[in-house]
Amino acid sequence: MTTATSQRAPQSGSFLTDLIAKRRKLIDALDANKGEVNLDIFEDFYPDRAHFVYELLQNAEDAGATQVTFTLKRDRLVCEHDGRRTFTQADVTAITGIHNSTKDKLIDRIGKFGVGFKSVFVYTQSPTVRSGEFSFRIVEMILPEPIAPDPSIGSQTRFELPFDNPKKPQHEAYSEIAAGLNDLDETTLLFLSSLQAISWKIDDGNPGEVLRHAHSESHFEILKKSEGRTTASSHFLKFEQSVPGLSTHRVAVAFPLSCLAGVRQFESTKTLAEQMKIVPASQGRVAVFFTAAKETSGLLFHLHGPFIPELSRASIKETPANEPLFEQLAELCGKSLHHIKGLGLLTPDFLALLPNPQDQIPPRYQHIRRAIIEEMKSSPLTPTHDRNHAAANRLIQAKASLKTLLSEEDIEFLVDYDDDSPLWAIGATQRNSRIDNLLDGLEIQEWGIDEFVETLKEKTTTGARYVSVSPYYLTGPDNDFMRWLEQKPPEWLQQFYVLLHDETVQSGLLHKLKSLKIVRLRDGTFGVGAHCFFENDHTGDGMPTVDALVYSSGKSKPQQEKARKFLVDLGVRELGEAEEVELILKARYTKEAEIPDDKTYLRDLKRFVALVKQQPEKAKLFADYYIFQGDDDQWHTPDGIYLDQPYKKTDLSAYYGRFGEAAECAALHESYKDRGIKLEQIGAFAQAVGTRMNLKIESRDCRPNPKWDYLRNVGGDRYTSPGLPSSIFQLIA
Repeated sequence: MTTATSQRAPQSGSFLTDLIAKRRKLIDALDANKGEVNLDIFEDFYPDRAHFVYELLQNAEDAGATQVTFTLKRDRLVCEHDGRRTFTQADVTAITGIHNSTKDKLIDRIGKFGVGFKSVFVYTQSPTVRSGEFSFRIVEMILPEPIAPDPSIGSQTRFELPFDNPKKPQHEAYSEIAAGLNDLDETTLLFLSSLQAISWKIDDGNPGEVLRHAHSESHFEILKKSEGRTTASSHFLKFEQSVPGLSTHRVAVAFPLSCLAGVRQFESTKTLAEQMKIVPASQGRVAVFFTAAKETSGLLFHLHGPFIPELSRASIKETPANEPLFEQLAELCGKSLHHIKGLGLLTPDFLALLPNPQDQIPPRYQHIRRAIIEEMKSSPLTPTHDRNHAAANRLIQAKASLKTLLSEEDIEFLVDYDDDSPLWAIGATQRNSRIDNLLDGLEIQEWGIDEFVETLKEKTTTGARYVSVSPYYLTGPDNDFMRWLEQKPPEWLQQFYVLLHDETVQSGLLHKLKSLKIVRLRDGTFGVGAHCFFENDHTGDGMPTVDALVYSSGKSKPQQEKARKFLVDLGVRELGEAEEVELILKARYTKEAEIPDDKTYLRDLKRFVALVKQQPEKAKLFADYYIFQGDDDQWHTPDGIYLDQPYKKTDLSAYYGRFGEAAECAALHESYKDRGIKLEQIGAFAQAVGTRMNLKIESRDCRPNPKWDYLRNVGGDRYTSPGLPSSIFQLIA
């Protein structure tokens, strides 16, 4: 080291002599323009307490240092670092200049005036620098003066700042710098590449240290120590990318990490996902190597880029030169999601710290939100209901109850799609939460209860249904759908009925479901609720009986009760007397049915009469069935029979008898007098179920009458017959 210094000393001495001469000319010029130009203005650019500490750290980082030590005494601050590169002539020129900088083009723009180091002059008038072959003091802000080298520092670089600025008393300088050192936190080292440790010693204070430890390429832990004890530990995931054309400079994004419940400290033998989760930063910071204190991104994670800052370094300058860095950061943020997923940390909770449409984000940071949204839409990065990940464009959203009911295979069968089959998206546990707002921003398609019910209507209706291809209308349920439904176990159907019960209670959808074939029967087929019965001692093999397992399986009484209640709401009934009579009517008294023998008919008739007597409202059950024999020996519905003596005195036989076989209805057969049922009971039953008790008067159009022209012009009421005698039968007679 001594040999190298002696060999190069003449060159450095000549260089310093020339530089001193140039700086003297500049000082003379400034003196000549006092009042117009004043170097003291630089003090106002750095209002933050002890800002120059960061300038010294930046110098150490640029020099490739791994460690920096600050020693604070009552009258001075000493800073030393182990940078691989010591001062060059260009460095001396820059640190004593105003406009120059030895940093590359981009960083030259960042430190546009080369005034970063000038912030030390708030505290000192004569800082000294010892680095490599150079040892000098700076006076009058820009004038270097040679000083004696200190061989004891070896290859270290040392800055020494005596507190000799009359504007800043020593006790204030000491107090402010002590506070500044103690305020160094985890983000100080977060975005640096070389520097791994910052330590400080304070005369009457506790020594401190900030350390950065790399657990992996992307996982960093930053420790803060006091008197050798760890007082804080912060973990981060950091992802970075080289700036095109500037390989030594990078943009970076960092996400804070926190230990999972029950984890006390990180263990390298376990995976990161087993121990930690990503958490939102209380305020996302933006750094130009160090935090730009007044810059606000509106994000919940940290950013870094070699931006052009304002002169104070407190915020990012509004200039087109910074736009490519914002765009690159946006791309990096989107791509970082793939790494986070690979680490097992892209969980539903992680979504809460991503920017969503409701966040107040400054325009130049909106690139980041858009990039994240687009990446999640097109790549398998959005958490799904089954704890996997998929592109948001492939996902559909619904209530959790429907997601639990319908598997991936089910929605692949039920939902129309073009390319990849749909998957359930993760759902937010709370409406308008950050997770919910992000999912809204991903524009995930809704396929919920309404869509499910419409599919049920389309596929299980018993009437005509529309299809998208010729012949466009088909009759009856969809066979493929019914096969899908028939394959479901009773436990699934119970859950299905419970879901529909809960939804119909809330939304009034029940009317859409009553005509659908969705009631599971004992034989494995499905029926419409109103045509089905609950199983009891009277239900036989030929009856449409509900599979009892759909409301009795499992151990949850509330589930069982809801499933049965839903079936009741659909129209499923217990098989009582009225239901048994209805089944008899359908089996033996339709137009196509074989006429029952007298013994069977009499037994049935007695049940019919008794039912209507006990439950008059059930009389309407008989309207469409051929339950009466007429005097023409044919079987008729109630409307095809009229009553007269000996059952009721109506005189209708006087009218219908004149028509003979052409009469539109027949009298009740006289054999009913001898069937063992009282005549008044037969008459009352026949009247209750709808047999004719008087003439039907119907309106007819008179225009076909050959005398229409005459009739339309004579007096009288056009629509009534007020002169009609009280008994039409008098006229007939």
